[in-house]
Amino acid sequence: MDCCNILETLTNQSLLVKEYKYWNLYLRSRTKTLGTSALVTKQHYNTMSEIPQEAITELSQITKELETVFNKLFKPDKYNYQMNMMKENHTHFNIFPRYSSPREYLNITWTDNGWPALVGDNLEINQEVLIALTEEIKKEISHLE
Repeated sequence: MDCCNILETLTNQSLLVKEYKYWNLYLRSRTKTLGTSALVTKQHYNTMSEIPQEAITELSQITKELETVFNKLFKPDKYNYQMNMMKENHTHFNIFPRYSSPREYLNITWTDNGWPALVGDNLEINQEVLIALTEEIKKEISHLE
């Protein structure tokens, strides 16, 4: 996105899961839990109240798709959706699937270090694993269409 540095601080283009009409869904490069994602508006808005109603409607569709796929692949216990916009002044949601116990995926043990409180510190997951995870999620989302 040319409007600001939102992608530089949250993710990168190789972690794009799906492009929607009003939003892009990415895995975050600085992940805190298995499936940590960023849902970013394609157009720059400074506040949620600026987002058009059509994009809000699409948001509901996206969260349904995401939760359906994550429930199948990872079986999270809860979801945290955060729209903080403190450092990144571009409307986006951070999505944190939450886990009461560790999950095994792609030969890695993923632990939610903050459970049951706020999400914990970033996990040390290399880029190749995140790209493989992105591809797995893409494949499952494509089966919903």
